[in-house]
Amino acid sequence: KEMFGDEVLAKKLSEEKKKIFDEIYKGDLFPEVVEVLKALKERRNKVAVATSSRKEEAIKILKPVLKYIDLIESCENTKPKPHPEIILR
Repeated sequence: KEMFGDEVLAKKLSEEKKKIFDEIYKGDLFPEVVEVLKALKERRNKVAVATSSRKEEAIKILKPVLKYIDLIESCENTKPKPHPEIILR
C-alpha cells in the first residue's frame, strides 16, 4: 500500500500475485530438505524460516516439512529486504 499509494491498486496487485503463485507452484522441494531438517531436529536444533513472502504462501510451500519448523517469520511483520529485521527478530 505504501509503495503504490493506492489501497485499491495494492489489493489488485496482491490478488494477481496470489493468482499467479497458485498457478505456477507445483509443491516441489529440493530432495535434501527433509533429510537436513530431520537431522537438525534430531540434534535438538531449533529451525526457523525467514521469508519475504506472505506467511500464507510460505506455509503452503513448506507444508511437507512444517513438522520440522519451529518458527516462520514473514514480511508481514517486518521491514522489507534488504533491512535485516526479519533475521534479527
